[in-house]
Amino acid sequence: MLPLILTLASSAAAAVLTTYQLQTQSHCSSTSSQLQWNIVPVPAAETGLPVATFTFTPTTAGSTISGVTSLQPAGSVSGNVITLNFIDDGPKAGFVIGNVGCDATTNTLIGWTLSVTAVVDDGTGTGNTLPVTITGDFLNAGTAAAAANAATTTATVKAKTTSAVTKSSAATAAATAQTATTAAVTTTAAAASGACTVTLPKNALTSTGLSTPWVVSGDITICDQTAAQGAPTFAECVIVNTNGTLGVYSPLLVNSGSKVNVDYIAPTAVTVPTGATVGCWFGTNAAITLLADNNNGADLKAANCVNGDPNVAGDTFGQFAACNAANFFAAANKVVTAPALGTGKNGKPCYTTRSFEVIDMDQSDNVVTSFLAGKTMIAQNTNANAAKLKAMDGAAPTEMTNGSDNLLLDAAYRPALGCTVYTAPNLAAPNDNTPVGALALNELQANQLQAAPIALVPPTDPFVLSASGAMSLSKQTAYRTAVNQGAPAGTTAEATAYCQNMLDVTAPSYITDSKFIIGAGTPDAANGIDLFTFQGQRFQASWMGLGCNTLITLDAGVVEPMTANRDANGVTQSVTFNTAKLIALVQANGGPTAEMLVASSTAATATTAAKGSAATTAAAAAAVAAVSTVTVTLTVAPTISVVVATVA
Repeated sequence: MLPLILTLASSAAAAVLTTYQLQTQSHCSSTSSQLQWNIVPVPAAETGLPVATFTFTPTTAGSTISGVTSLQPAGSVSGNVITLNFIDDGPKAGFVIGNVGCDATTNTLIGWTLSVTAVVDDGTGTGNTLPVTITGDFLNAGTAAAAANAATTTATVKAKTTSAVTKSSAATAAATAQTATTAAVTTTAAAASGACTVTLPKNALTSTGLSTPWVVSGDITICDQTAAQGAPTFAECVIVNTNGTLGVYSPLLVNSGSKVNVDYIAPTAVTVPTGATVGCWFGTNAAITLLADNNNGADLKAANCVNGDPNVAGDTFGQFAACNAANFFAAANKVVTAPALGTGKNGKPCYTTRSFEVIDMDQSDNVVTSFLAGKTMIAQNTNANAAKLKAMDGAAPTEMTNGSDNLLLDAAYRPALGCTVYTAPNLAAPNDNTPVGALALNELQANQLQAAPIALVPPTDPFVLSASGAMSLSKQTAYRTAVNQGAPAGTTAEATAYCQNMLDVTAPSYITDSKFIIGAGTPDAANGIDLFTFQGQRFQASWMGLGCNTLITLDAGVVEPMTANRDANGVTQSVTFNTAKLIALVQANGGPTAEMLVASSTAATATTAAKGSAATTAAAAAAVAAVSTVTVTLTVAPTISVVVATVA
């Protein structure tokens, strides 16, 4: 989808031009729509985030939108107007409309037009706001409101920020020029906003190439490897020897223009044994990873790099990229025997990256590795580097990590269930005796040991949809190849089967695993108060993000199997289960949660809330009065009283 662009003037005191890119991801049918927006502010330090008003106008007078659900993160509906409050960077704003269809090919609504106006706090602390112009997919750009909004903002910008506009244009031109060097690898013009480019050295997968810092470039307010600001990018390489032994080495990625012993500690030199095969995988906390070289794409081609559809220039995966992955897995699959999964505290085989219990809409993405960031320097994550940075700064360095499915598995799920992480020696820290995990290790183990049903990248994964939002067999195949997965079918049936497994396996597992994941550390405090609530909101976004709401028929009136209940700050406090089977499973398991209740006898809804949360609203309390309750006391640590409400 093309991006929606929000342009606004920041505070009068700052007098700079700030641009918000609002990217849309949609799932359409002829009768309903799921619209979700990504907001990426530039600069990242901008504190104000828009409040947007979406006004739907029917082509048939008198029509009213209905079936509005999944308002994220916070919003309201009044007639044909939806208001959303953006609270943070990321895919956290959107909604489902049950009676408004859309066409994802033409980016238009069916029988309706949509106009959007928005304002943002001007940062002066006076309560004043500035207007935001919005144009792009699904929007009726010619409305009077939009035109007036645009005129107001344009006048403000011209009066205060001419130099900033010039600077922004120069940055865009520079970013565009940078992407021109990626001839052998697909790139996108989006590099100017939210994309970070990793420039590989010549012979990148050799001992010399791996030991050389790899350079990250792009908008420095986004593509910044230091702890000061932005969203760092990561590279994680694995070496497989002919005898089946493995080693993990993560090249140090540095900002463009960085100097050794000034901006970074020189990386540990690594040796690639004769006959060994190297594969590298990339992740970023920004929106897109691009790969480049200084040799018109020849070095990328030599390293067998891919970051999108190999047949369509500009059609990138997004955050993910890989080099020599297919050759690595071809070699490793022959000589590596992964360790047994073991059995978790829940009595089930320990989960892998291909377990439906842990997947989301874009499984097997990003990496496990981390690096260290001090006050002025960055370094590979080794004990020696940590000590050196602490001595320099007087404080321990920050460990920079990648928002990753693999890290979620290794650092959150496996510990919560008492499972062991598959690791290999950290070749950047040969004396530390601290083996590390990696994407490649997880995929090797999953490939050998995951039992059915096996989760493989589906054709509706946003990373493998074409630039127009359609399913792409070639792009899906390229991604699967990069993560050691078999050839896909690329069909709607394949997408439907994936969604059905989410309903049958993923959602129930949150209930049956609740005693282990409720209260476990949250991977993202901005989205959930613990692992349980984090997974709940992740499921909800994935169900809609994969278009499961259009592929799977649920109980009458139910749009999604579960709903994440967020507080005013957008943090999920509880999860509502919405189907009869899930409600029955909640009641059969009895906790451990503070309460489980059926909110309505007509629309069966069970809410599982973390103890002490404010999930039980006045409306829910009123509904509870109409049902009978039984009290069950469970012996857990600590003992928790569980109230199970059943329809009278």
